[in-house]
Amino acid sequence: MKKINLLILLMMTINLSTFAQDSMDDELLLDIFAEETEEPILEIDREPEIIIEQDQVLEESEKSPSLIDQLYSNLQGETKGVYVYYFNELTQPDYTTYSPEHDQHIFEAKTIKSTFAQISNIRLKADLISFFGNEEERYRPALANPENMNITDWIQNKNNERLFLSFKELYMSVFFDNFDIYLGKKIISNTLSTIYSPADIYSPVDLVDPFSSEPFGNILLEFDYYFNNIDITAIILPVYQGNKNYSQLSRWGYYPFVEAAASAPFTITALQENYPEINLENISYLLKLKTRVKSVDLFTSAFYGLNQNIVTKTITTMGIPTGGEEEVIPVIQASAGFSSTLKKLELHGEGLYNYSLNSKDDNYLSYCGGLRYIFDEFSAPILPGRLELTMEYAGEYLMSEQSHEDYMLSSSDRRGLKNDLLLSTEATYNEDLLFRVSGQYEFDDKNLMTLTEVSYKGIENIKLNLRWQHFVTSDDGDLYNWRDNSSLVTEAIISY
Repeated sequence: MKKINLLILLMMTINLSTFAQDSMDDELLLDIFAEETEEPILEIDREPEIIIEQDQVLEESEKSPSLIDQLYSNLQGETKGVYVYYFNELTQPDYTTYSPEHDQHIFEAKTIKSTFAQISNIRLKADLISFFGNEEERYRPALANPENMNITDWIQNKNNERLFLSFKELYMSVFFDNFDIYLGKKIISNTLSTIYSPADIYSPVDLVDPFSSEPFGNILLEFDYYFNNIDITAIILPVYQGNKNYSQLSRWGYYPFVEAAASAPFTITALQENYPEINLENISYLLKLKTRVKSVDLFTSAFYGLNQNIVTKTITTMGIPTGGEEEVIPVIQASAGFSSTLKKLELHGEGLYNYSLNSKDDNYLSYCGGLRYIFDEFSAPILPGRLELTMEYAGEYLMSEQSHEDYMLSSSDRRGLKNDLLLSTEATYNEDLLFRVSGQYEFDDKNLMTLTEVSYKGIENIKLNLRWQHFVTSDDGDLYNWRDNSSLVTEAIISY
């Protein structure tokens, strides 16, 4: 079974990364076909030292594993089986004809297969992910009419629903003494925070379940330069890839959808019908600097291009508004953050400033700050072991609102936390047993979400999780939209 999975992964890797193979040097090609190629006969005159050097290269190549052998030997996988029971059904309001999903029993399986191969200073890495489940709104488009999707649909992965099979990451790396190059589909990290990050927003995220999100790689060209203790990263993003948001009829999207539909005077076209094309105008750029000063880790970054700032443009007919359409607009963003450890206390914070060109969106500052304290030898009689406490505050300062006359809605409802307290307590009894209690409190709307989790990994290559998620809400706010989503989650994770 492992070999069959490997062959499937290898065939997709070869098809999707032809550009990488064409740039490999002779040594790489020799390794790929090491078992089929005889040692060449050196018939021309060469300097003795050159002949010896060539013989050494051939000898090392014969001893090193081929590309296929490396991909096979480095293959690792993880399969997660999930069962979710929701305690409440969604209620369909009288003012709408839209019917929500009513299934309270959700089953899902997720598999990730990872492998890599390296020859000389060239490395190939691939993470293949597959999803299966019984929730129709998550997987429906993957079942219907794939022949109607063109090449850009597959590259950009436009639909909000999940594909059954896709690459989470697939890229080639070339390493030098103080300089690295990455080409392909790769996840971008831009944070030093622990629970919540306003600055780590440059990789698309699967938000089908917002409390079990899954990041995916961007198609990019990345340059990393290392100078003393300073890391400089420059990234070119030629393809826009948006988040996979939850379905409008799912448990996470239904209530805000029907409320907006009832109050809107006209229809708003979804972003999928007006997705940014792949062209020179839609290329994005990210520059990041990371360093360490004494005991403080620091980073700063600058971004220009298309991100997750989705706004709504007004459609007019003879000067009269008749509709709206979602649109991604270019923005300029600057972010910075720090993390410092003093014995068992860790302090961190970061912020992101967003500037919207021509006021097509809000100008705002998103920020968070917090601390983490670790009790290495927690000797309570009930739960001896290790205790870790984390607390963060996340907020947003609105500098100026959207004011462009051709736009009607800003990205405000889609943005992150604006005035929230985040808490997490993690207790480790031993290497196999872990308890975690976390929560989110919205100060403005006085809503609360709690998550209680037990994790056990005492069985070889198997990890078991049990989670209880509970919502206590008022009558407004983000968490209020999920008021009927209290649930019990069981997970079994098998590693191989």
